[in-house]
Amino acid sequence: LARGLLMEHAATNLLLQSEDFSTTWANGGTDNITVSTDTADTTDPMGTNRAEKLTEPAAGASTKFLTQSVTKAGSKYGYSYSLYAKKGTSDRIGLNLQSGTAGNHYGVEFNLTAGYGVESHSPYGTYSIGWYNMYPVGNGWYRCAVYVLSDTNTTIKPQIMMLDSAADT
Repeated sequence: LARGLLMEHAATNLLLQSEDFSTTWANGGTDNITVSTDTADTTDPMGTNRAEKLTEPAAGASTKFLTQSVTKAGSKYGYSYSLYAKKGTSDRIGLNLQSGTAGNHYGVEFNLTAGYGVESHSPYGTYSIGWYNMYPVGNGWYRCAVYVLSDTNTTIKPQIMMLDSAADT
């Protein structure tokens, strides 16, 4: 009989409607990403057809990302952000955590074909201790996550970036 104690930090989802990219998520950058909801294109990681499809604008479009502005504590806390992703019209995505203060951010590019991530922006500015992970969860899906120790700004902005295949690192 094994005995033990598991102690974990409390976690709170600060994102509004985090499973629906067509609502509180906004297009940022110069070109819009199209969000298709309840698509039957694929089975999601939970075995249903509730996955949303993000379609990037024309190839070579400059800046294309979805973002949401979140109010957070004005202290240096660790924040993580994750999503499930599968190769579709783009084989690379980027996850970025950006402060309300310009210049403070951390970003990772994930290759959904080869199954690896690469830091695209080391913890920058007053952000520190950034890390990421990418786990295969079956049927071509990956759970991609980033973590950063934030600054004292009261806003943090998670971003989902659509990246061109030609620029793969």
